[in-house]
Amino acid sequence: MNNVLFFVELIRGPKNHVLIPTNLSDGGAHTHPFIKGPALSLHPHLFQNLVRERSFSSLGLLPFFLFLLASSHKIHLQTLQKWRLELNYFFSILLASDGHHYCANLSWAAPISSSFLLIDGRRVGSRHLECPRQTPLASSHHISDGGFSFVWLPSCQFPIHWFSFSRPKLRAFVGRGAMSLQVSQKFWNSGFQDSKSKSDQEEKIEENIGAMESFFWECISFWRTMVTNFRNLERDMKSLRAETDELSAQEEDVLTKVETEEVEKGKKRKREVDVWLQNVKRFKKEVDGAEENVRERRGWVSRYKLTKHIEDLKAEAVQLKEKNGFSDGVAIHQLGIPSPQPAATLHSESANTTMKRIWNHLLDVEIRKVGVYGMAGVGKTTILKHIHNQLLHSGVFKSIFWVTVSKALDLYRLQQEIASAIGLDLSNRVDNEENRSSEIHAELSRRERCLLILDDVWKPFSLDRIGIPEPNQTNGFKLAITTRSITVCRGMESDRIVKVEVLLPEEAWDLFEEKVGGPVLDSSEIKPIAELIVKECDCLPLAIITVGRALRGVRDVSVWRNALNELKCSYTEIDGMDDCVFSRLMFSYNRLRNDRIKDCFLYCALYPEDYKIHTEQLIENWVGEGWIDEMENTERERDKGYTILRELIDSCMIKGYDSVNLAGRLDTIELHDLIRDLAINITRVSPRFMVKAREYSEETPRVEEWVENMKRVSLIGNNIKILSGQPMCPQLTTLFLQGNYRLTEISNSFFENMQGLRVVDLSETWINSLPESFFALKNLRVLRLDSCENLHKVPCLATLKHLRVLSLDCTLIQELPQGIEELINLRKLHLNHTSRLNLFPAGIIPKLTLLEELEMFGSGWRWPSNTMRAAADIKEIVESTKITCLRLCFEDVNGFNNLVGSGKVSALKSFYIALGKIDPFALEDSYLFWNLGCSKYVAVESTGVAGRSLASNFLLPRNIQGMKIKEVHNVTSLSQFSQPPSEAWANLEVLGLFSLPNLRAIFDGVGSIEAYVHLKRLVVGDCNQMKSLFSLGQLKNLQNLEKLEIWNCALMEDVVADDRNALTTISSLPKLGYVRISGLPELKSIFKTTVTCYSLYSIIVSRCPKLKRVPFTTCNISLRTLKRIYGDTEWWDALEWDDPDIKVQLQDRFTVY
Repeated sequence: MNNVLFFVELIRGPKNHVLIPTNLSDGGAHTHPFIKGPALSLHPHLFQNLVRERSFSSLGLLPFFLFLLASSHKIHLQTLQKWRLELNYFFSILLASDGHHYCANLSWAAPISSSFLLIDGRRVGSRHLECPRQTPLASSHHISDGGFSFVWLPSCQFPIHWFSFSRPKLRAFVGRGAMSLQVSQKFWNSGFQDSKSKSDQEEKIEENIGAMESFFWECISFWRTMVTNFRNLERDMKSLRAETDELSAQEEDVLTKVETEEVEKGKKRKREVDVWLQNVKRFKKEVDGAEENVRERRGWVSRYKLTKHIEDLKAEAVQLKEKNGFSDGVAIHQLGIPSPQPAATLHSESANTTMKRIWNHLLDVEIRKVGVYGMAGVGKTTILKHIHNQLLHSGVFKSIFWVTVSKALDLYRLQQEIASAIGLDLSNRVDNEENRSSEIHAELSRRERCLLILDDVWKPFSLDRIGIPEPNQTNGFKLAITTRSITVCRGMESDRIVKVEVLLPEEAWDLFEEKVGGPVLDSSEIKPIAELIVKECDCLPLAIITVGRALRGVRDVSVWRNALNELKCSYTEIDGMDDCVFSRLMFSYNRLRNDRIKDCFLYCALYPEDYKIHTEQLIENWVGEGWIDEMENTERERDKGYTILRELIDSCMIKGYDSVNLAGRLDTIELHDLIRDLAINITRVSPRFMVKAREYSEETPRVEEWVENMKRVSLIGNNIKILSGQPMCPQLTTLFLQGNYRLTEISNSFFENMQGLRVVDLSETWINSLPESFFALKNLRVLRLDSCENLHKVPCLATLKHLRVLSLDCTLIQELPQGIEELINLRKLHLNHTSRLNLFPAGIIPKLTLLEELEMFGSGWRWPSNTMRAAADIKEIVESTKITCLRLCFEDVNGFNNLVGSGKVSALKSFYIALGKIDPFALEDSYLFWNLGCSKYVAVESTGVAGRSLASNFLLPRNIQGMKIKEVHNVTSLSQFSQPPSEAWANLEVLGLFSLPNLRAIFDGVGSIEAYVHLKRLVVGDCNQMKSLFSLGQLKNLQNLEKLEIWNCALMEDVVADDRNALTTISSLPKLGYVRISGLPELKSIFKTTVTCYSLYSIIVSRCPKLKRVPFTTCNISLRTLKRIYGDTEWWDALEWDDPDIKVQLQDRFTVY
């Protein structure tokens, strides 16, 4: 083929002249070998006009493409006189113009039939031009099968950096304004050999040209993108920096949360959090490098590459921000700072003697394993808990961990419990026992002087399989176990075995007398019977306590005689329980006041062993079951429920601890293992229960297990995937399925024969819908679907007319269930953390006339002041006469003020109302408010309104107990929020201030601080304009302060600054027990002068390099009360002391943080 296709470039210049080949081989009109008819000649000026109409000014390039025909191996370029143009194929030509006329000879480095070169006229002199080595024509990528190339070389200096594009038999290279299109000879000739007619050949050439045209336009599009990106590089870099700043803010928040969890709660950060923080750190370094490159690099190709890199970084920033959810927290359970175990009082000298024996064995360096055994209820666990708590403050062991094994020994669960105790995240080792074992072993092995206590071991097991190191003197590791059998102690190869004996007869009598009450036993008729009852209890502490409590205050001798007869006659065998124990515990059960109290007690057995049962939900279930009468309001029902709990605690049937909920009531209760065994044994007969909690079963119970008289079923914490069948259980009233994370499907007919169901809990399952038969449960009172993270929609609930409690917390629902307005008996509606719920329809609240609790904290619907007609207005809540508990978030000040200004908040018994862009999972909320019994609190965060403007328009409810202010700008003092502050904050107990860049003082003066006399906890973080927290003269108004935390305040120099106007130089904080200071680079002193803190039990210091002195003297602290000092070793060693003896006395209480 002598004719060639030739590309010439055209670039706009000050003078648009066109260089074209004029000395064609035949000097006349030309005909393409595959095109009928002559070629058309066109004058250059006419061509320029045509090109101008099709120009793309945004590129500075005229991509108007044409075919030119040539047939010589040498092409002479001369001043334009005439030229020929074929319009039959209007395809691709780039025309070059630079305002000059050139004459040149081009000799090709390859035959004209295989390579064609197109160059800018400015690069062509009156010389021969060889193909540059830097071009694709000379590269290894050049198509070498006899094809041909179209090349456009730029008006720039070599070398050129190339980007390549490929299609089958086609390749293009694009550089800085340069372009090359290579066409395979096979591609061009394919099909010609088989073409039998000229029309077939013309059709084939049209097809090939079409493919080339499409491909070439892709190249042009890429070039256009490259130019656009070049121009927008600085803008893109600015956008990336903004993304990075947001990510840095999130990083600071996560670090603060992690630090708080590690110090405040003794937890360890999750592995995923560590990975995220490392990725953020690496990412920020890459952004800094990219920013430097943007400033230094000005070339087209390098800046283009930077543009792509910046786009990739922006995408990574978005991903990193999205991965910062950590909805289940940033840390895992106790690590390094274990809390004391709740322990009952030791009732005898013999118990104290046994405790001393165990203590001495644990301190003996020759003894590595200690086994403690004794009959059920003798007090093994209580003794070990006392030892555990004393060791925490002794300094003998650096790490002490308590793990309850329980009867149903499951290796996976035991590994998880140990991992949780030592702060090890095994979430990515779910299916690999060996890997879990290796990680536990490594973590325990690296700890010095470590004691692991395993409570309630029922059978021997391999330490190595679990991952527990074999204790020896080299690793300093020790193991203690409690069990009911000496065989287990021997099987675990204990070095010393200690038996916990029953009480001595006189000790048993003293304990019984204490529980019954002395005056009752003064009766000459009752005392002999009482002595026989104590004998029947076999001196077993648990039996004596439960029986004694059951007979407390009883003066009727006939009742005492009957009690003795019951103890002698009742006997039932329970696996693992001594023969005499059951009858003693059964007696206490029978002595419960009435059947309702007994039912409430037995209900607790539905929960897993060693499970902390939340009292609020337990009481709701009792009401749902009908054991507590439905009253005019839920508060009265709760009061009745807590009365029952107190009666059961006083009867020693359940264990209650000191933790309280928002209302100051008991938060959790627990069953003693022995008493739970008793309850389960009773419910095997009547009332009939099926309890398979935490058995880790994957199968639904067999058909024959669903008996017709079944009352209650608990399948909590299993691995069930599908609930199938159609159990015949018409008397079933409670069904617990929570914690079956793999449960995805329930058969449509499953609930068909369960019409009596009143309480159903499907929380923490993976269901995405409810079966059809569920909606026929017309007696249902309580429905919990919390944390069903695959649940996007709840079907119509209109048939569940008796429903009282509906909880949909932490689900992905996008709308309220249809028919919810028909739930006329609904008392509690929980929609917390429903981030995708973006509408609360109008007209629903007025129809829920009995609704008392509405919780929507963290919901997508944030009660705007200007709502659409279909959306509920805050007025509906204000006008509701029953609502007494609210948890709401507001997106603007007006909506917030509409609620507060209505006076509704003042009438509420509990509330949490928040304004702004609140993080629903903010860690500061959980430890700032929830654990301190606050029931009335307000949060303001990221409102987008300037602080002064916000403060002047912000209505603060009266008598709030807790307040959090975060990321509000231009606030210099809290007095801006309330004038006078005493009216709004008279009962304030908890105050949290976070990320307030302009805050300089909390209290403007002595007068303003008087409003804070009830303050118990103060937390300040990321307030970088504060130089001190209080003045010495203000301390007299902070006499109730119990906890003080300050972190990341860059300019703070003193916590308590000197006050020249103060009348005295000595002050006190009598209730201050906990101090934490972290990230205060300028801090020089905590107290400028002597401040007495006799209640101080813990102080934590981290990243305070200039703090050289601590306010510890024998005059202002109690060495008996102070238990722990946490800090860096370098900081501790560098401290300066007025009295060196103080450091010696405190040395064993210092722990590296």
